[in-house]
Order: sequence, then structure tokens, then C-alpha cells
Amino acid sequence: MKNKLLFLGALAALIAGCEKINEDPVFDTKPLIDLIAISADTLVEFQENLVLTISYQDGDGDLGTSDPDVNSIFVQDNRLEKPDEYYLPPL
Repeated sequence: MKNKLLFLGALAALIAGCEKINEDPVFDTKPLIDLIAISADTLVEFQENLVLTISYQDGDGDLGTSDPDVNSIFVQDNRLEKPDEYYLPPL
């Protein structure tokens, strides 16, 4: 009898300690874009390239456009008045 109660108590503790893991994370529909890395902070003009590495999460998956005439990425250089615009294909 004592072993049975001990087993049932351990089983109840095990069941109480279990919880369902949410397998489908919910992402916001507003894109979250993070800057991961910049290749260099000093460059030789017209001789070296600057590479920006970003990560993104988008809940509704509407980043980019299929129309190559529509620019979706804007990079602002503080030395210039207008940002540089780039085409982003659908991701």
C-alpha cells in the first residue's frame, strides 16, 4: 500500500510539473529588423565595400515586392540628404 501511494504521489508530481510547449511562436506583423554586423568602420572611398548584416522576423511574411521598380530598403547616410534605395525581392 505504501509503495502504491508513493508511486501515485510521484506520478502526480510528474504530471503537475509538465506543461505544454508552444510549438508555433507568434511573430508581430510589423517587421523586426536588427543590425548584426558592419564589415568596417573606416573605408577607402571607391576601393572598399561596406557590408551590413541584418536579421529579420516578420509575422505575415510580406517583406519585399515582386515589382523590381519598387524599392523596399532604405539606407540613410547621415552625410547625405536622401537615403539610398534598394530593391528587395520577396522573402
